[in-house]
Amino acid sequence: LSMRRLAAALGVAPMATYRHFADRAAIVDALIDAAATGIRIPAPSGDWRTDLSGIARALRVTLMAQPALVEVVISRPALGPGAIYLAEAAYAVFVPAGFGPRTTDRAANPLLGYVLGFAALEAPRWHPEASPSLYVGQDVLQEGYGALDPASLPFTMQVQPDASRFVDDEQFDHGDFAAVSAA
Repeated sequence: LSMRRLAAALGVAPMATYRHFADRAAIVDALIDAAATGIRIPAPSGDWRTDLSGIARALRVTLMAQPALVEVVISRPALGPGAIYLAEAAYAVFVPAGFGPRTTDRAANPLLGYVLGFAALEAPRWHPEASPSLYVGQDVLQEGYGALDPASLPFTMQVQPDASRFVDDEQFDHGDFAAVSAA
């Protein structure tokens, strides 16, 4: 994203963008915050694990709906109101469940990191045009596996004999459950 390309896409002069945003970073921050504000947090169920999984899934759905933002979101902190309200939603699950402030902070951040990391793997695979610098095609993964001696990787061959299930919903849900349960 450049100010010049943004201006061209909007059909305005490049300097016109500076009337609304100081620089590229301000635009990126506004895009991240708009995405965070759009996350549809599910209503509380009363079960903290279910509620945290719901928040994680809602964040993932939002990121996958706007895959070009994934690379940006993982490269800079989200500090706008939308991101703060997302943190508040997680804290509103942890604290009433009996977690103290320090434990809440320590548990919420890895959960967020899990979702962002998974999205960073997933978005380029399903939307390669959105994040070309992160994209690794199935052919590249299969080639990587094919270059290795299966006998030297007995556990990998048992667990994942090919790279066809690199990221999928079942894998996300299992990892999400593990991350939430570890909290």
